[in-house]
Amino acid sequence: MIVSSAEIDFYKRRGAEAWFRNTDGTPGDAFESIPIAPGFHRIRKRDDGACGFLSPDNRCRIHEEIGGAKKPLTCRLFPYAFHSAADGVVVTASFGCPTIVANQGTPMTAPESLAALESLRKEWFDVHPPISLPLQFVKGRAIDARSSRILREQLLAVLARDTDDIRDNIRRMAAILEDLTRSRVLALPDDGFAEYIALTVPHAAAKAETPPSRDPGGIARMLQYGFLYAVTAIRADLEHPGQSRARLRLLRLKLLAHFHGLAPGLERVRVRALRQRRVDINSPDIRPIVFHYLRSTLETLGATGRPILDELSIAASYLNAACGLAAMNADAAGAGIDRAIFSQALMEASDVSHARNALLEWILDRLSGGTDAIWILQC
Repeated sequence: MIVSSAEIDFYKRRGAEAWFRNTDGTPGDAFESIPIAPGFHRIRKRDDGACGFLSPDNRCRIHEEIGGAKKPLTCRLFPYAFHSAADGVVVTASFGCPTIVANQGTPMTAPESLAALESLRKEWFDVHPPISLPLQFVKGRAIDARSSRILREQLLAVLARDTDDIRDNIRRMAAILEDLTRSRVLALPDDGFAEYIALTVPHAAAKAETPPSRDPGGIARMLQYGFLYAVTAIRADLEHPGQSRARLRLLRLKLLAHFHGLAPGLERVRVRALRQRRVDINSPDIRPIVFHYLRSTLETLGATGRPILDELSIAASYLNAACGLAAMNADAAGAGIDRAIFSQALMEASDVSHARNALLEWILDRLSGGTDAIWILQC
């Protein structure tokens, strides 16, 4: 959890470092600098990976001693994040939070929620001034705010269509996006591209017939398999805190060998489960979670600074990875894939998105595979 120098000064004046405990219960240094972010520090983790301010009762010691309003801003902000977009500030919610996955709690549109979010927004942008990035559909293809809004609204309308099979709606979205990625469409001038979206996307969204499914091909499936490996490798780092860099590197190599069929499974990672168990995204227990995840993704398109298609393909890839994790988790538990197992898998996959660095961003961008990730999203 990132803390600013001002927050650390405040905590030191209040004696907060006395509340920090290592895994064995002994006091320690509560904060450490972040080399790539001058002026910022992070709360040191215990050897077991937990925050050093976590009490034996699994409560935040800072919250207990001086109140929730005095916790670090990043702690108070979770599971939300603020992004400066072309048409305003966008609030996203992390599916690493069980309340978000379950779609529970007070709606964000409630007056009390809006007031709390507005207060947090002001605090966040005081520390992290908003940076407006140019909006792109794909890298090098600009898209204006009106066109992105049309695309967002029409994709949401497609997702919400009343169908027996949610995969029909996913195929509709994939077909619309694939049409926009044709080379001669991307080569249109800015006004021509905007006109093409305004004319064709609403028409395609309203069509009665469902586009035929297509096989994305072996390369696309290999990329998604690589994406799943990247997720499991990062999760291995998170689930084995306190390990040396050499041991973590060895762990990743063992996982890589297993994914290539050259080594046995590791803990609950067994890729054979991907062939033996399948996630039914039309299951009454699972379909609402998939719908909620995709709806949240579409509602916040253009918020992350990535090109819109990259946002969608990476979101679909995390959902594909969640299907893979659910299959392996169910196999390890000797159980069926129910709502609880799928929810946990989606949280585990989504949690990886918080472990960001430049190399990870580069890897995941290239493994997501564009519209193919959405075509594959049939679990």
